[in-house]
Amino acid sequence: MMPHEVTLVNWPCNDYIEGNIIDQPQEVVDTYLKQARELSLSLFYWMQTEAPRPDGGCGYPGLYLRSDITGTDDGLAKAPYIRESRRSNGDACRTRG
Repeated sequence: MMPHEVTLVNWPCNDYIEGNIIDQPQEVVDTYLKQARELSLSLFYWMQTEAPRPDGGCGYPGLYLRSDITGTDDGLAKAPYIRESRRSNGDACRTRG
């Protein structure tokens, strides 16, 4: 089997900006992550079927998602994991004197 190149796409057009997952209830986080994945899958479908090519054609049907690399069922990157200690804490930024 011939090895294939692997590319990670992170364009502004697949950045989900409709909601913030920091300090939100789990059901809100789950909803936003689901919507973000749907946005990424929509962009991927556009790349496969409609993205303009230099030869005048449309789409790159040879693109496919690699669940074997990402470790996810759909082949997209894993959902972010935010540790409590990495969340912003205003008290930690104050100068003690």
